[in-house]
Amino acid sequence: ARADGTAVQVELPWLMGRTVVALAVSADGARVAVTSTGPEGPAVDVAEVARLEDGTPRQSGEPLRLAPALVDVGTVTWVDEVTLGVLGRTESQAAATAHLVEVGGLTSALPLVDGAVGLAAGRGERGLYV
Repeated sequence: ARADGTAVQVELPWLMGRTVVALAVSADGARVAVTSTGPEGPAVDVAEVARLEDGTPRQSGEPLRLAPALVDVGTVTWVDEVTLGVLGRTESQAAATAHLVEVGGLTSALPLVDGAVGLAAGRGERGLYV
């Protein structure tokens, strides 16, 4: 969005052929996290957001693919500057659970919450709501 709050369309060519499940922009507006599905399976991607001088989003950079062990993906949220909360499932999990996904790092599952359908984050891991 522009500084005045009006929506702006931003092309994400790396999502061609994929279906977006969820999208979250980082608090600083510099990165976007996307969960999606497609022919290659589910994905969690993070990419930079390039902006014009007035701050209007212009395009995204090439994505960094994260959490390859997830076989099902849902909601994504920024937990802090380098950590995502992703509702998803691995092969060994019967139901979707919250996962902490470090950008460029490890993925760890949190305890299962029965019937989880979404995530929201305040500030940090203790501020993650399932």
